[in-house]
Amino acid sequence: MGMRPQPSVFPSLQEPPRFDSPDGLPIRSGPTRKDLHSPQEPSGLQWMQAWYRYLLARKSVLEAFPLPKGKTGRSLPLILALYLGLTLLLTLPVILKMNSHLCGDVGDNYAFLWWLKWFSVAVTELKVSPFHSDELLHPLGASFLLNPTTLSNAVLSLPLQRAFSVVTTYNLIVLFSFWASAAGMYLLVFHLTGGRLASFLAGFLYAFSSYRFAHALGHLTTLSSEWLPLFLLYLIRSLQEPRPRNVLLASSFLVLNALSCWYYLIYCGLFLAVATAYFVLPWNGKESLRVLKTCGVVLLLGGLVLSPLILAMMWEKVRGGYVSGHGAEQYPADLLSFFVPSFTSTWGMLFYPVWSRFRANPIEGTTFVGYSVLALLLWGFRRLPVPVRTFWSFALGVFFLLSLGPYLNVGGRVLPIPMPYLFLHHGLPFFSLGGVPARFHIVTTACVAVLCGYVAAAALERARLGAGKGMLFKAGAALFGLLFILDHLHVPVFVVRHRVSSFYTRLGLDTEDYALIDLTPRGKALFCLTVHGKKMVGGYVARSSLRYEQFIEQSDVLRTVFSGNLPEPQNAAAADPVHARQVLKGLDVRYLIYPKPPSLKPLEKILEDVRGRRDQGFGLGDSGGQLAAGPGEGLPDAWVRSVEEVWRSAGWRQGIRLALNLRLLLASHPELLPSDNPVSAIRNSERIASEVWKLPVVFEDEEIRVYGVGVDPGA
Repeated sequence: MGMRPQPSVFPSLQEPPRFDSPDGLPIRSGPTRKDLHSPQEPSGLQWMQAWYRYLLARKSVLEAFPLPKGKTGRSLPLILALYLGLTLLLTLPVILKMNSHLCGDVGDNYAFLWWLKWFSVAVTELKVSPFHSDELLHPLGASFLLNPTTLSNAVLSLPLQRAFSVVTTYNLIVLFSFWASAAGMYLLVFHLTGGRLASFLAGFLYAFSSYRFAHALGHLTTLSSEWLPLFLLYLIRSLQEPRPRNVLLASSFLVLNALSCWYYLIYCGLFLAVATAYFVLPWNGKESLRVLKTCGVVLLLGGLVLSPLILAMMWEKVRGGYVSGHGAEQYPADLLSFFVPSFTSTWGMLFYPVWSRFRANPIEGTTFVGYSVLALLLWGFRRLPVPVRTFWSFALGVFFLLSLGPYLNVGGRVLPIPMPYLFLHHGLPFFSLGGVPARFHIVTTACVAVLCGYVAAAALERARLGAGKGMLFKAGAALFGLLFILDHLHVPVFVVRHRVSSFYTRLGLDTEDYALIDLTPRGKALFCLTVHGKKMVGGYVARSSLRYEQFIEQSDVLRTVFSGNLPEPQNAAAADPVHARQVLKGLDVRYLIYPKPPSLKPLEKILEDVRGRRDQGFGLGDSGGQLAAGPGEGLPDAWVRSVEEVWRSAGWRQGIRLALNLRLLLASHPELLPSDNPVSAIRNSERIASEVWKLPVVFEDEEIRVYGVGVDPGA
């Protein structure tokens, strides 16, 4: 005997359920042909008018979030195992190089590697607060309350660091984030649709999105988006059935989001505001009151748990005068970035001429959703229940607009069109501490995943009822599957070989207490602090204190070291070697450490393959494979410009070969990636230390060059 078909949750396939509000008035289930006074299929304009009328009508929670139709059951372990396999496969070669390589580039990933190590040492060995250290920003010390520390991952790393190295621990946390993000979105969409395959697709889309692969290069905070779907799940459950368990779990996941990344506390709070406004305006009697109370209690409970940290952060901001680590206008999402594959995609370098013009850097500017996703939404959006698609498209629209930044950016051009972010930036306290509008895209991605889950469930329902047996439907499904795989292919992911210079190890064996200035890549210099244990003048903190900035500015020598510029006139005290040594010795600084540019030999091989010869004219053929950058020119700027010239002169086949080979090269040599480090200032600073102050080189290897302050240049 065949199984009895389950009733569909999609009004496009059967008559939609209707609900009455608590005050007895009927609630609209959305516009229909009768509403539009037309026997024909309504036009796009008519649908927009109907949606507008629906937005102004009183709405019901159970229409936007129909009650679940099934339980996860025994299939959940299989789903989790499949997600684990996909995580290991789509993040290759991380699992193969867990101990020797670090996921990402030579940048912020090392800063978070330092945080995991420092947190473990501070909590388990030193028994001190991990939110303050006297080793950084010498001689004032550094507070990390307003810096993007990820407390949840630090706690998670404690047992892992007992069994593995800190590098392996970091890679495990990255892999866990991909797996848990997929599982969380699966649970959310399954609760909403009851479809296993559709929910699996939504989980895949969310976890392996371009946004997450881009931030896997080093942003462990924004990568830790695994708790966001679970917060949405239990918020929706609380709105459907405001039981204490649902409300407590929603608040708990709100706290976990905040402790993973403070940005996500803002995003969750704004989503609560969006849900409240959607169901409360216009007022719908007891229904609106229930929504208002539920969202308020979720926010209140989460705020109470986080209040000690939030109050400490507020006091630290007032006391230290901290400013945003980024300018809001510096990292907006470009309107074209939603439709252009990013550089982390396997095919991303083919689109370099487009995304290289975006205002934000390639990591922050990554908001590509996928052509397959856009096609799926275009095909099935109108087949969804109007209350469902109206709520999720409303939430999607809010966060999409916020991700565009204070002014609209199109193709790298800033248009004088103010966006909603501008008003929040100036109107909400502490909102300016974020400064990266493009990161709102993670909530946009979550909303897109939910909508795709609904559309996929509707498509599978049509296929089950016999509407999907035609060749056209099958061909479309096959084409979608192929395009979906290509959209979400990011292998090989970027990994960097973990190496620490022997100089830092030797410093760690020296028991004498002194300071140094390390101008190597900021995250790497921070991690090396855990190796040598000496104090650092300067050091990488995302939110710098005005007090320390003033301290650096008041010292002509320190200002010269960090800016790479001698004060005018040239005979100023900072140009005097004796004066410079006295100032540095007064701060107990013994060494100045500068980075050496990475080898460009692998890049030369790619250009030789494309052009068929060694081209010395592009500045890539000097001795040792090193690029001699021009005056005021940084290494990344120089080689990128050189490759662009080769690209323009090559044919389309050679251009494609160059793009694909360059993507593979950068994945295995991410130290070649252009970064936000002030490369030209560091080069000028080293030139001053060597040629003006006559500091001798006391150590040199393939990565660093060290100048001694306490060594007599005549010795």
